Amino acid sequence: MHLPLPIVYSLGTLATVATAAWTLRRATRSGLGSLVPAACVAITFSSSLLILQFLKLQANRDYVDFAASMEILHNISTGRGAWCSIQEGFVPGAGNWLSTHFTPLIYVAAFFHKLLPRPETALVLQFLALSTTLWITYAYARSVLRSREAALLLAGSTALYPTFQYIHLYAWEMLRFCIPALLGVFWSIERRSARGYWAFLALSLLMREEVALTTLLIGVYVFTLKDWRRHGAATIVVSACYFLAVTQWVMPSFRHGAEADRHVAAYWFSALGTSMGGVLWGILTKPLVVLGLALNPYKLASLFLLLLPLAFVPLAAFPLQLIALANAGLNSLSGSLAHTSYFLYYLSPTVAVVFASLIHGAERIALELSRRLPLEAGKSRLAVAQTVFLTAACASIMFGPSPASLTFWLRSWKLAPFRTQSFHRSEYAATARDRSLPGLLEAVPAGAGVTAEQHILPRLFDRGPLWVFPQIGDARFAVFDKRRESKSGVSTVPGSWDGFRERPQEYYDLIEKDAAWSLVKESDGFFIYRRISP
Repeated sequence: MHLPLPIVYSLGTLATVATAAWTLRRATRSGLGSLVPAACVAITFSSSLLILQFLKLQANRDYVDFAASMEILHNISTGRGAWCSIQEGFVPGAGNWLSTHFTPLIYVAAFFHKLLPRPETALVLQFLALSTTLWITYAYARSVLRSREAALLLAGSTALYPTFQYIHLYAWEMLRFCIPALLGVFWSIERRSARGYWAFLALSLLMREEVALTTLLIGVYVFTLKDWRRHGAATIVVSACYFLAVTQWVMPSFRHGAEADRHVAAYWFSALGTSMGGVLWGILTKPLVVLGLALNPYKLASLFLLLLPLAFVPLAAFPLQLIALANAGLNSLSGSLAHTSYFLYYLSPTVAVVFASLIHGAERIALELSRRLPLEAGKSRLAVAQTVFLTAACASIMFGPSPASLTFWLRSWKLAPFRTQSFHRSEYAATARDRSLPGLLEAVPAGAGVTAEQHILPRLFDRGPLWVFPQIGDARFAVFDKRRESKSGVSTVPGSWDGFRERPQEYYDLIEKDAAWSLVKESDGFFIYRRISP
């Protein structure tokens, strides 16, 4: 039995706010002592997220997004370019991944995949890349706060930040890597390092096309407030030209078919328009629609949970946090709640802005405390950092997915009505049956087209083309798991989104009752079929 979501979030919010209030009061009066050991533990403990990723892979708990990424990395490393047959099955004409999202740095990741072509390679690479966020946060905070201890506490706070932890655990993709890159941009602004600024800016742009909107607002910020007008103006021009060139010419050149000029995200903004220009015009001319989309209670609650774990300190960095409007503001106009969810990676550019705002907000609050209280600046900085750290620790327990969280240990503490995802410890417990799957899949030869359930597809990344069952396409093989209860259909098969979960045998019959298919292997609920006639 699950606790009602209002109770879960009310209790979590009360606990987090109470922790923040108590810590600030105690830290500014009698003091808390050193929290450096706790911060070091938090940073080290983040490695548990990589372990969970390995365990989830062994338990076959990854889904289609991870399978698509693995297929792309494999195809690049074998000389076939960024082709994704899964995406082609979903959106005909958009099989080249660069037509869906322009992520040229995925070729760098593919180099490492070529050296060791296993899913674990991508998981390690992701963990190491995201972990640089902690080092940059420490260096950045130290330059602003001029305190090693306070900087370490803020780095520990980012490690405990629930959304950052969820991003670690969600399926591999490129947008999340803009977090350390964008944070490096802000750090370079603080250091007045033009070389660092442009290097990190280039990395940010090459992560994914929409990051250019965030860098554009960074340019406005630098131009108007940081007395770096030449670099700010150049950033605005480069970001705008890059975004327009990539979305209007480069990405369409990789597409084919009737909707070659239509961006894959256009569907989610259809309430405002069917093209980029149409969406912009809709924002300007449909204020009620804009308000209805942006003020959705679920979206507002999710944005609230981006700030609560950091004791709302980023709000003190006005107007720096307004840069997040390029990502969070735009995503709030999407018809999908997922695009503003604090569980997912879509707000990665916003997370980077939140971390930068945290550092500057901490400095502003510390100076204000020193002005109002008999507290020297160094102690006030430490008090704010301690408050943020313990608040983040509490929020990590209440709202996070790590082994230190309630959702990891208690089935009743569920934070959302997930269809296929869960962060309970049972999700990471691989059985002998789970471990037998790779061996069974050896019956599917390399290069064979195969349709399979979502959690099986990541094990088939080196086959292809791939389809998500119950989409069959031209597959030569089909792989089922009749014992797995959590199932999800696909939009390309009408009615299957709920139908496959509710009436799975009806969809299995598409193969099993078709004389064109023959059973190859069956083991403990796994079934492998081969097409024996066209």
